[in-house]
Order: sequence, then structure tokens, then C-alpha cells
Amino acid sequence: MRDHVTRRPMPVDQAILWKPLHDSHYVVASLQPGDGGRLRIFVRQQALARAQAVARAGHGRAFGLLYGHTYHCDVTGAHYLVIETVGEQHALTEDELADGIGRVLAEPLEGKGTQVIGWYRSVAHVESRPTGITAAIHTRQFGQPWQTALVLSESSNAPGGAFFLNDTANSRWFCTPFYELPDHAPAPGAAKPTCIEWAQYITADNVIYDTREVAHVSESRAADRQGPRRWRPRSDRSPSVDPGIQAAPAADLTDSRWSPLYKKQGVDMQPATDDAPPDNEASSDEPPKVVEKVVRREPENRLADVQPKAARPKRETAKRRVAGFLDRPVGKLTTVDDLDQRRASRGTLRVVSDEDDTMVDDQPGRYIDLARAEGFFVAAKYDTRDESGEPQTLWVLNEPYSGFLLTVAAARDEVLDATLHYNLHTDDAGLHRTPFPQHRDPDSATIYMRETCVESLRAKCQRLRATNKLVREWKVSPTITFMTPGEWESIGTSTEDGAGNAIRTLNNVRIGELPEGVRNQFGLTVPDDLSA
Repeated sequence: MRDHVTRRPMPVDQAILWKPLHDSHYVVASLQPGDGGRLRIFVRQQALARAQAVARAGHGRAFGLLYGHTYHCDVTGAHYLVIETVGEQHALTEDELADGIGRVLAEPLEGKGTQVIGWYRSVAHVESRPTGITAAIHTRQFGQPWQTALVLSESSNAPGGAFFLNDTANSRWFCTPFYELPDHAPAPGAAKPTCIEWAQYITADNVIYDTREVAHVSESRAADRQGPRRWRPRSDRSPSVDPGIQAAPAADLTDSRWSPLYKKQGVDMQPATDDAPPDNEASSDEPPKVVEKVVRREPENRLADVQPKAARPKRETAKRRVAGFLDRPVGKLTTVDDLDQRRASRGTLRVVSDEDDTMVDDQPGRYIDLARAEGFFVAAKYDTRDESGEPQTLWVLNEPYSGFLLTVAAARDEVLDATLHYNLHTDDAGLHRTPFPQHRDPDSATIYMRETCVESLRAKCQRLRATNKLVREWKVSPTITFMTPGEWESIGTSTEDGAGNAIRTLNNVRIGELPEGVRNQFGLTVPDDLSA
């Protein structure tokens, strides 16, 4: 696969990173050595728009191969995949689908260096896992861990999709993050155009929904053929690559006619249905109509505590959630508490808007929801009680892609403390400004930092990511204490001279209970006598 790999920097800056909203297993899978042989997935916007248009065409089960290339990033040293084009086939039954995939795979590839990155298919509804027939086809026909199965919804009223990978080590399919590559780089500070409107994914990028590419794809396919192309198993079929993988012409996003799109923010316009075209239909010499929907936008430059109260969600839901957590037995550990992210029904989730950020009077459940919306996952949760018997909770969360570690201490109705820990690249002056030797590593020019984040957690994270100096795999790991304020007070008043040993013992036990991948990423070590 990697005998002739082109060297090219990973186009992260111009791409849109989409992360699964309900499935966090990709975090666990990424902690395997070499990521289990899987690679980061980039997909061209035109290819993705074409696949979606084909899936929604209503001609039975649509399917096809995903064609692309493997690249080597000179900056990170990592390999990654780019899906450049897609094939197009149609089947009426699942048996035709299984047979069609095998026949298309047997056809020779055109274009030097082109590879089969995986395949896609349409379904009535996108579920949290591939169907049995989809999993069976993929397992039989695609043997590489980096090959993906893209499942797309056939309904334009309920758009959805998911890139699935198979974690053979844990015998589990999971929804994987991917990068959407816009066909044209947006102007500095402008929203990135996207063709994604999937309930299964969330992004932290500032994007704007744009259906122009979908319209171009649909029109070009209608001009190419009179009817749907159905797969028919025929022995006399001449091997060739599906002409559907040829790229469709792209709309020029730099055209002055589209400049007003990038000046609008907060617009939510619903697309007109096919059977009810708008009255002011554009003439043939006008640019194609654009349906725009802001999926994500950067928070405004204002303090969180002056956010209008009317914009905040109701507190009663958060209170019910907190009470549910605190009803659990004291001391119970949940190593990965991702229930909200794994629920199939979106209606049961508390709504977190793009402008919401943490505030000093947030309920603990609300704070954790906002942290999850920013990409954090719960690594551990410890329920304790203070000296008066009142419950307190310690949350340990991690954001694996940026290298953030977050500790949150909460009482029943309030967040007592929240601290953001991270490693940062710096220069010689930055190293000298760091007072503690255990907080700096001169060899890698890395320092350990922490800051209070009871309020404005999301703004702080976005500011730090913008520096491009965060270190994902920590180089500097000083002692971090995982205790609630109540435990500090209780141990300090009850053990006197033995307080130091009691604190160290409790802290080491809790570090040992963290998932191994979290300990490895952040360099959290446990003494040998406790690790056994």
C-alpha cells in the first residue's frame, strides 16, 4: 500500500474535522499501537456530495467504491488517506449489492497510484452500527484496517451518514472522525462551506451549509444518463472503471456573486423542496441557488457571565441529571461515562448551542455537557462525600486530539473547581519564565501549564488550539492530584502527620484506575506496588 506514497503536508487547516457525536470508541481504538493500522480519513467535498446525491436518487440501493490516494505528512510523519472520487452503482436487493461489490473490485483501476479506500452504500436509516449484511460484505471484501465503509441515508428529509471502521482487536465497529476537504479554500476569517448535515457528527469549525455542489452533481449525472444504472451480474460485462468517478465541475466560491454568503452569520434557511420550487426561481444565466445553514460558528468575543439569560437552557433538566449521578453508590468508578454520546435518540439530549460556554453558576451536569460539546470524553468519575456527609464528585476528562486533561470537582448543585491541564511548545524565554523545573523540558522546549476554567472553558480551549503549539503526547507530566476539596479537608484534619501519605496513596490508586491509554498519553505513572 505504501510503496509509492506521495509526501504532502496534512491539509488540516483547510479541512473541516467532523467527530462522532454518539460514539466515543474511536478514542479507545486510537490508543492501540499504530492506531491498529488505521489512518486518518480526508474526503473531497465533491466526492462526498456526489455520493450523497446518488444515495438520495431513489433508484434502489446505491453503492460504489471510494477511490483515493495515500499520503505521507512531512510535518507529523503520519500517513493519511484522501478520498478523491467515488464510483456509482445501483442494486435492487442485498444479494445484488454483495455480488456487485465483488465484481467492481475485480475491475482494473485507472490512474497510477489510485487505491480503493473503501466503499459506500445507501440505507433507509443510518444506525449506530453497520447492518449485518454491510458488516459481512466489508469483512469479506475489504481486508485492510484502514479501509472504511461509508453509510448514507437515502432520505433528503432526514440526512445522515457515517464512516465506519472495524476494530478487530475489540470485535467492534465504530463511527470514526474524518476531515471534509472543501473544493476551494475560504477567505481568511470566513466560514468553511460544507455539504455535511448529519446528525451523527459534530464539528468545532466555523462552517456554513452549502448545497451548490450537490446541485451540480445531480445536474451532471442527469445529463450523463437517462435512467439509473443498476448492477446486473453479466459474464460479458467488460471490465472498466465506473465513469461516475470523474469529478464534476465545482462552483467558484471566490466569485463575487457569493461574497454576501460569508458576511452573514446566524442565518438558518431551510431548502425548498423539489415539489414546491420557490416563486422567485432564478433564470438560467443566474448563479445556482444556494441553501445555507450555519452549522457551527465561533463564539463572540464576550465574557460568559454577560451572556443573555434567555439564551441559556432550562436548569431543571440539568438538576435531574445531577441527581441521577449522585444517587449512585459512593466511590463507584465509571471509567468511560459516555452514555449521552452513545444514545441513539437525539431527543433525550440537552441542547448545547454553538455560543454556549461554561459559567460560574452552571450545574455540574450542564458543565460536563459543554465540555463534551468541546470534544472532551469522561475518563473517570469518583463520587465521594465531605466531612458533613454532603456528596461531592470528581470528574476526569480528556480531549485526546489536542492533549487537554480536565479535572472538575462538583457539589450537588455547583462546580467547585475546574482546572485545564496541557503541554505547550515554547521558546527559551518561555522555558525561563516557568518557575518549577518539573514543569519544563528543555530538550523538547515543552512546558506544563494549567489554568482555572470554571467559566469560559470552550473559549480557552479554542484560543489554545489556535496557537498550534499544543502537545498531544505530553512531554512534561508533573504530579497532578485527583481529589475533591472535601477530601483535602477531611484527610488534612483526620490524619495529621500521615496526611501526606494518605493523599499520595489515594491519588496513586485513582491514577491506576484511569484507562491505560489516558495514563500513557499524559504520562501519569503509578508506583510498582500499586500497579499490580
